[in-house]
Amino acid sequence: MSDFLETMHERILRDYIDIVILAKIHEKEVTGYELMSYFHQRFDFMVSPGTVYAVLYSLERKGLVQANEIGNKRTYQLTGKGKEALKSITSSLDSLTAFFRKILTIASENNKSERQTREGLPQRVLRPLT
Repeated sequence: MSDFLETMHERILRDYIDIVILAKIHEKEVTGYELMSYFHQRFDFMVSPGTVYAVLYSLERKGLVQANEIGNKRTYQLTGKGKEALKSITSSLDSLTAFFRKILTIASENNKSERQTREGLPQRVLRPLT
């Protein structure tokens, strides 16, 4: 994978980490540590504890997740509001895909236009000196 593509994957994960966390918590109640392990295993991406817990705290303040103390562990589960938010996001998948496709199409069209411009230029013919 190119460096640029790897950077894009990281940007997307960082921008949508809250959605990924909601989706993972929807599967089962998890700890922050389990979320960090999940990111590493699934995406080969290291997420710091500070990032994960800051997002969890933000989701908790918004009423999307609820923290539970089990022994010395803190686990997180989706609230009803969190389930509705995730349902809304997943039902928008076609719209989001179309939006990303529109962005990538612009880049593709620009790249194609550049190639056509280069191909349309007269080729320099080298002639031997006589």
